[in-house]
Amino acid sequence: FATFWGWFFARRGERLWAAAVCFCIYFFAPFIAARYESCAVVWGQYGPGGCFTATAEARQIANEAKHALYFQAIVVVHVLAALAVALQRALSRSTISVRPPHPEAEPSNG
Repeated sequence: FATFWGWFFARRGERLWAAAVCFCIYFFAPFIAARYESCAVVWGQYGPGGCFTATAEARQIANEAKHALYFQAIVVVHVLAALAVALQRALSRSTISVRPPHPEAEPSNG
């Protein structure tokens, strides 16, 4: 939410882009957090292959833990995605005009 409003006001020309990217972050973050949770709870017993084969066991273990890992993971995914987007936008182009103050075509007042 803060990422969207910061981007919305900082770069007014990119309002639609800000809305689209932030929507994607909020839409896909629960799926990423759920996959992380299911992999993390079965990793010790089944190894990396358990992420995709031991789904019933992962669901049972996560239910017993009341999905605490999921709720922590979704916050981390949101923060990391927001930082990545902010860093990418900050390094992509400058918001400061590089145009000289008095182009050669215009005479200076002085």
